Amino acid sequence: MKINHRHYMLLFFAILSIGVVGFGYYFVYSKTVIQAEHYISANNEVLNEDKKRNNEQEIIKVFNSSKDSRVKIMSFFVYEGKVVEFIEMMEKVGTDSNTNLELSSILNEDDKVKVKINTKGSWSGIMKALLLIENLPLSIHINNVALNASDGSAKEGSTWSLTLDIEALSIKK
Repeated sequence: MKINHRHYMLLFFAILSIGVVGFGYYFVYSKTVIQAEHYISANNEVLNEDKKRNNEQEIIKVFNSSKDSRVKIMSFFVYEGKVVEFIEMMEKVGTDSNTNLELSSILNEDDKVKVKINTKGSWSGIMKALLLIENLPLSIHINNVALNASDGSAKEGSTWSLTLDIEALSIKK
């Protein structure tokens, strides 16, 4: 069998076709891989944004559900401009308990208002004053509590004295 020059031509076109198809396949494959990577990246971004949106909605729900609690918490503090109202509240304890209540020192430091209270009255009045002070609608610390009978005897009709220090948290508004 004799090899014809047309066979060389067919062989050349066959090899050239294989090369073009191989190059085309490589081009399409690389573009498909790049497109898949872009798809995965975009899909991850969408999922992250959905998570962020869900977290944002949860935070808004918590914020809205805690509105009453935040107002209540803020009522536990003495505002820097309302120290006078705090002092009047302390003095009102004396009138409500029928005792002689004196504020001997008032200090307004960085984040606290410190008050020293001296109270004199009957046993029931002193106990009522202490109860009212303990139940003030503020965040307070009571320190250095001293309870004494004025005449030295703990009789029913004797005069009692109560001395205590109060620290209330204050904030600037």
